[in-house]
Amino acid sequence: MMDVDFAIKKMSRRIALLSIASTAGLIMVGCSNTAEGVTGTTPVAASNPAATPNPGSTPSPTPVPVAQPGTTLLTYKGHTSSVVAAGWSPDSKLIASTEQNGVVHVWEAATGKLKFVCKNPLVGNIGLSWSPDGSRIASEEFLNGVETVQIWAAENGRGLALNINSDTVEKVAWSPSSKYVALCIGSYQALMPTSRVEVRSAGGDSYKLTYKGHQPNVRDVAWSPDGSRIVSCSDDQTVQIWQAPV
Repeated sequence: MMDVDFAIKKMSRRIALLSIASTAGLIMVGCSNTAEGVTGTTPVAASNPAATPNPGSTPSPTPVPVAQPGTTLLTYKGHTSSVVAAGWSPDSKLIASTEQNGVVHVWEAATGKLKFVCKNPLVGNIGLSWSPDGSRIASEEFLNGVETVQIWAAENGRGLALNINSDTVEKVAWSPSSKYVALCIGSYQALMPTSRVEVRSAGGDSYKLTYKGHQPNVRDVAWSPDGSRIVSCSDDQTVQIWQAPV
């Protein structure tokens, strides 16, 4: 009976020691320490399931701060005259903005760093648009009462003017392929004004098609998403769909 009582007391003492060690955050675990031929016990930090990551789990990504709606992210102050138009490149990396005095700035949207400036001091700009592939920019320009269209290379600013004998260019629309531009063109000098849509090659001053199905004035033009058709509308109270050039 004494042996049983002694064993029970010894076991209770061991449980009490383990409880004290666990509360202190350390548990004496039997480890083999062969340094200098010594074998003993080494203290090991007790495991905390709440603080120890699961080896099979994926760590949560660090949240990225999101600006509140309406927050100003960047202000570009490189212009020296009133800015009349601005447009994003299709990849959202660049912005083209044009002054009324004929200067187009192309700059990085993320940093505001100027990429290049297109200067044409003899004309005033009234609008611009990027080609769908982002390779070119079309700017609508005004000189001595006549409007024209300038095509700029988005990479370096080299320009190609499209010569237009007209008073006004109401609209410039790029084809989905970026090969052509459709222009709403009107003339108001004559007693009987004329209006038409011209489809030009974006790489040169060559006509592909002139559409004269409207009475004056053609106000807007747009390509179908597949580039096969063009729709135009006019003061003649009609909207017309017609075949686009291949």
